[in-house]
Amino acid sequence: MTVVQGPVVDADVRVRHAGREMRSAWLLTAVVMLAACRPREDDERAALVPALCEELCARRVTCVDDGWAKSDPEVCTAMCVNEDRYSLANICGEASFAVLECMTALTCEELPLAVSALAQGDESVACYAEQVEQRERCSFLIVQDGD
Repeated sequence: MTVVQGPVVDADVRVRHAGREMRSAWLLTAVVMLAACRPREDDERAALVPALCEELCARRVTCVDDGWAKSDPEVCTAMCVNEDRYSLANICGEASFAVLECMTALTCEELPLAVSALAQGDESVACYAEQVEQRERCSFLIVQDGD
């Protein structure tokens, strides 16, 4: 006995096809919304970050004996340049960039103190205020030694 299901089969195919279209539309909508929600980048700051990172990292790994970035200026520079927060067009980006600028301006003698200033709570150290501002403005957790 042969059962013919012409209209039912056609309807089933249409339902499956419509389901695929809905999934595709939902996926496309999700991708567009995620892209729209991503913070914008400040182009002026983004252009300055590589030079600041290179200058800072040359001293950071030499002057601060803590093994940061495997004590390799190239590793430090790559990590720094790839850190998105310095270029974000929001208050976190502004605060993070201020820390980068401040740390870059320090001498080799000042840098070790500034790196640990937030953990020590030493308000008299250079860049302390900028680090506090960054901690208050950014949603990421800044972990200090011993935390």
